[in-house]
Amino acid sequence: MPIHRVILIYAVLAVAVSAAYWRVFSNGFVNYDDPMYITDNKHIQQGFTWDGVVWAFKSGYAVNWHPVTWLSHMLDCQFFGLNPRGHHLTSLLLHIANTLLLFYVLRKMTGALWASAFAAAVFGLHPLHVQSVGWVSERKDVLSTLFWLLTLLSYIRYVQDRNFKRYLITILLFAVGLMAKPMLVTLPIVMLLLDYWPLNRFTGSLAETGSTSSPQAEKKYKKSSAKSAVSAVKSPVWLIVEKIPLFVLSAVSCLITFFVQQQGGAVATFDKISPALRLCNIPLAYSAYIIKTIIPSGLMAYYPYNPNASILLIAAAVLFLAVVSIAVIFLRRPYLIVGWLFFIITLVPVIGIIQVGGQSMADRYMYIPMIGLLIMIAYGLKEIAERVPLSRFMLVPAAAVCLSAMSIATWINVGYWKNTFTLFAHAIEVMPANHVALLYLGNTLSEQKNDSGAIEYYKKSVEAAPGFAEARFNLALALFHDNKFDKALEQYNMVLNIKENYPRVHFYIANVLAKTGHTDSAAKHYSIAIENDPDDIEAYSNWAVMLAEKGQIEQAVEKYNKALAIKPDNADVHNNLGNALKNQGKLAQAAEHYQKALSLKPDFAQAQVSFADTLRMQGRFDDAIEHYKLALKADSNSSDACYGLGVVMSQTNHPDQAVDWYRKAIELDASNIFAQGQLGLALAGQGKIDDAIKEIQIVLKARPNDTEMHCNLGILLDSQGKTDEAIEQYRQALQIKPDNKKAAELLDAALAKQKK
Repeated sequence: MPIHRVILIYAVLAVAVSAAYWRVFSNGFVNYDDPMYITDNKHIQQGFTWDGVVWAFKSGYAVNWHPVTWLSHMLDCQFFGLNPRGHHLTSLLLHIANTLLLFYVLRKMTGALWASAFAAAVFGLHPLHVQSVGWVSERKDVLSTLFWLLTLLSYIRYVQDRNFKRYLITILLFAVGLMAKPMLVTLPIVMLLLDYWPLNRFTGSLAETGSTSSPQAEKKYKKSSAKSAVSAVKSPVWLIVEKIPLFVLSAVSCLITFFVQQQGGAVATFDKISPALRLCNIPLAYSAYIIKTIIPSGLMAYYPYNPNASILLIAAAVLFLAVVSIAVIFLRRPYLIVGWLFFIITLVPVIGIIQVGGQSMADRYMYIPMIGLLIMIAYGLKEIAERVPLSRFMLVPAAAVCLSAMSIATWINVGYWKNTFTLFAHAIEVMPANHVALLYLGNTLSEQKNDSGAIEYYKKSVEAAPGFAEARFNLALALFHDNKFDKALEQYNMVLNIKENYPRVHFYIANVLAKTGHTDSAAKHYSIAIENDPDDIEAYSNWAVMLAEKGQIEQAVEKYNKALAIKPDNADVHNNLGNALKNQGKLAQAAEHYQKALSLKPDFAQAQVSFADTLRMQGRFDDAIEHYKLALKADSNSSDACYGLGVVMSQTNHPDQAVDWYRKAIELDASNIFAQGQLGLALAGQGKIDDAIKEIQIVLKARPNDTEMHCNLGILLDSQGKTDEAIEQYRQALQIKPDNKKAAELLDAALAKQKK
């Protein structure tokens, strides 16, 4: 075969795959593992560092041990930061490399140019691989497969010339591949299959006899594969013995993976997904993978289990697999046997016997196993072309149409991964009752602060899967944010009924109870949350906030200190503790905590405001002004900072500036009643009584039980000679608080004035 033709095939494969996946560069990250893997992972975002390398090898984060995958993400962040285009570029380049390597490996083993090229082209263009390539978090698929193919290439070279150095290189590449994704654990068995065909290392095997039905075709076939074959090994036992180091590595990888995933809670227990459901799903999944390879439609990001699958459907799937298996045996074609076993065996780690996650199947699981089916198809077509006259004139245009259709389907499916919403909106188009897709659509709207929209999707998710605790939990959280506290509490309690030890549910129940004034019950749930997780500083902090609002400052300070004992560098807790100490009048201690919060988080606007308040209360007005302005620099929309500046201006006899700052505070936050009230008083000081009355009336509309404002309004009305109206305000203040001496004195004075 002329070398230029081979080079042309490589070029066409690379260009075709690039074109099919080009839309990936307009895609962003998705909120489906990407935050955990990249966008919220500080170890990855720091780029390639020594600390990051140590973490990668020591961590079981994301319930996986795949340090090589972590290192690849670190390198992406080193060069591209959080620009998703760079991350997608790396994944696409790896996929292109895998496509070219597959072509090279198949051709080197079989000597069949066009069959190898066709198998590689389908691999590169098939839409079933979009999830592995277009989803940044699935970098482990394309990366591990690169080492899978490199391991096979090294093994082939070792077989051709049994050199100990090549043997060690094969083991090393396999070990690296396992550290990218443990999906490679079946590779030693695949090597045994390849020993049978096309490497022909079994003496007297079917690969040497009975591979075709005619001697002429057999001779031609053996001649084409002889380029990479070696002298047969007499003892098949030796073929197993030479792979013992590889089997050992596979066993170690399996143990590490199982331990990490079980510790992380990713391994589904039998009470969650029953053995019967798993067993019934196995033939359904195998059959679905075959069908989607041949007719790639209905692809989606998540395939839930179908607990209502009929016995008839399961029986049909079993029969289908049995028929294919019998046909493979009956036809006595080595490429069919190897391809079929390749497909069956490489899917075993993810077929659900040991269930990780809740999916019944996944497109990404076919990234390697599809090669087995492609071997069957490509080399089957090769034999047909050799046996049937003129068939190649039909096969060539048919292959071109097939590959073109796949390219278009891949192009379309890549677009679904543009963002989280488009991804899961497509999933519910395919399956409207897809409870996980509905959950993620709700999550997307929740992140956009669209709680009402999120609630609708969460409700649909719960309707589709009533026992789906995560959807109920997120529904409760959205209801809480939407101020529907009773309904939120109801959903949280249902979560506990589904899963008694659901993470942090007691913490959120406590938040609802605290918000609705059930402080004793809230305290019990905060206590349970801390029992479940002694390092839950949020539980300590929120408990302390509730105690402080009840006026139990000492107890609040105690909880804040416990939180800081767990995590001394938490700026929010330092700020809240400062607020509690300030309420106790311990201004110097409060200031220390505000300063600590600001040293940890210099742009912490609220801490700047609180620190400035403390300085103002100490009479350090210039310092207070400086820190209020620093707060506005950190957050130009800080209404509290504007309010604080207004108070300082009032206290330093700058009424005009005080009025301006109060107005600015109200402009930024119309609910800032304190600024509204102080604006009224400032306007009164300027003699603008009518304007002052309007402002104070606004305050009283929002806070009708504010006795101080009733008194202030009475004074202003009395100054205008509206004594009757003033008396009414004083009486309202006394109805709210009968022991209010100021209101009583003002009322007496107004009554005396009226009588006189």
